[in-house]
Amino acid sequence: MTTKILKLVFLALFTIAIPSFAQKKIDADSLVISRYNKWLKTFQLDQLVSAAEFKTVKSWPANEDDSTKKANGTIAKMLVLKPADKYSDAQDLATAWNYVSEGLKNKGINLQELMLTKLASYAELPLSRVKIIEHTDTLGVFSLNIYFDGKIKNNNKINVIMGGELTIDYDFDASPINSILSNSYSLKRPVAGLSKYLPIFNTYFKQYKHKNDANIDVRTMNSGNHILEFKIINVVGQITGNYNEIIKITITKDSDDRGGTKIGYSATVLYAGGVFRAPDNEGDYTDAANEPSLSAGLKKYNKLLDDTFRQIFHAGF
Repeated sequence: MTTKILKLVFLALFTIAIPSFAQKKIDADSLVISRYNKWLKTFQLDQLVSAAEFKTVKSWPANEDDSTKKANGTIAKMLVLKPADKYSDAQDLATAWNYVSEGLKNKGINLQELMLTKLASYAELPLSRVKIIEHTDTLGVFSLNIYFDGKIKNNNKINVIMGGELTIDYDFDASPINSILSNSYSLKRPVAGLSKYLPIFNTYFKQYKHKNDANIDVRTMNSGNHILEFKIINVVGQITGNYNEIIKITITKDSDDRGGTKIGYSATVLYAGGVFRAPDNEGDYTDAANEPSLSAGLKKYNKLLDDTFRQIFHAGF
């Protein structure tokens, strides 16, 4: 009798375990949506939109500069946004979006670039393999289409000519806004393809703090003349004190308004606990941008990145 009961218990546990494992696989896209919505709330963008769907699509033509083209074929992921409930009127949404976008631009922050690089980070994909869209019932008034094809492009339609009621209360001086990890530089002279700078970055970031039994690993996700994406793993306490960290950095090269060259970077810091080892799954890490107590540390780290970029690219200026 006892043996029979034990067998039934084992069978029940085994039966429960299978769906649990499958659920983790199925919920990968749901996790991206959840993390992205949390980030939207941190940056007060949930007043405008929310992530509704994250799905696999046949990608747009990949740029020649994309080193992931052959490896990943034509598969990409698209995030579908929907307007916040109070913005059922597309004109009001266009007015509010323009207000926030222009206000952030005055602080040196490109909203579209910020949104796309954050999505790529959460999706664990190169920038060229993610896309953001949002369509309202009035496409001629408001629609979003943000993607990377040699540079970050946005075929957006934000029509504010007709005007709309501005009902958003956005704090442009909130700590998360002032601790965004990004910057851009207009260069006086042409710069070589970004992939040529990878050995320099690799050498520099391997000096970061790490556990004694795990050296810093700089993993390239995408490299070319106009883009360089990599993540730094096995970091411990570089920004967050004593936590395990993954640092993701995207660097892009483009033309500025004067026909010169512009270099820009955007970074995300993920952190997690773990006394003996870091979590294996990136989904078990938390975005430091969503933790108010880390804002000061992120702001300090952005200054460090700024100094690093000025040093590394100085010879190319």
